[in-house]
Amino acid sequence: MAARRRVRLAEKVFALSIEAFRAPLEHYDPALDALWGDEHEAAALRGLREFLASTGTGRRNYQAPVSYRIVPRILGHAHRALASAERAATVSLASISDNPVYIPPGDGHPLGRCISTGGYHNAMATPSLDDLAAIWADICLLCDRHASKLLNGKVSLLPDLLLTGRDWSDSDGHGNVGYVPMAITGYLEQAKLAAQRTFIPGTESAGAGQDDVATTVFLAWTKEARAGRCLYAAMAMLAVIASQALHVTKRVAPPALQSFVADIRSIVPPVGGDRVLGPELANLAELFTGQVFEE
Repeated sequence: MAARRRVRLAEKVFALSIEAFRAPLEHYDPALDALWGDEHEAAALRGLREFLASTGTGRRNYQAPVSYRIVPRILGHAHRALASAERAATVSLASISDNPVYIPPGDGHPLGRCISTGGYHNAMATPSLDDLAAIWADICLLCDRHASKLLNGKVSLLPDLLLTGRDWSDSDGHGNVGYVPMAITGYLEQAKLAAQRTFIPGTESAGAGQDDVATTVFLAWTKEARAGRCLYAAMAMLAVIASQALHVTKRVAPPALQSFVADIRSIVPPVGGDRVLGPELANLAELFTGQVFEE
């Protein structure tokens, strides 16, 4: 359930970044749904188009950087990893109990059966969790690239570093958000470390002789959760930079993203002068976390 909401949140954040950058909408055209021929990538394209509906004009007349063009591919894999995790939860985890497994009465076994298995070792859940952790790390990387491109005026054609004043000495301040991608990089590296593949532990986990292999699922689950926390932070920072880009160019977000931008700015208002952003960014990451884990 958390992964499903994370993917939806990522579609919002990247749609906002796409709008802030004025990326050509052809990169997300409906024709790609059939051309790419993958249901998960088509779902990502539809999600982006939903948030970009009735978007502003004056877009770039040439292609955006690769990090913008591959958003539907990366989010498509997030949908694919989510589908794998949902299948594991529905099919594989449904068959799990502690050791032994009790099978209800049936033909030939009127009292039911107890069958000794590997307990809660699960060969489907672990790779599903690993795949989720890996895609969270990849999305963190896209957050890093988008943030850097939005801040680079030569690439984005926006005010360099998204400054609100003409120069560093303006009385209204310069509102520097240019250091934020450095923090995204830190979360990206943490997410990449958490996304390392989970192998079956190489040592015995008990001295009784029977429990000679530790379960991998809890290890994978912990790493996936850690990568997810890094994702909230990275997306919060990209969302703030995208919000700032709209602010300095005096543009309004597409209708489907306006309440999202209002939420962002209620915690991190547009930056018009120097101030410490760390606590505000942390609060926005907490908001995103709460939206994912709400009932």
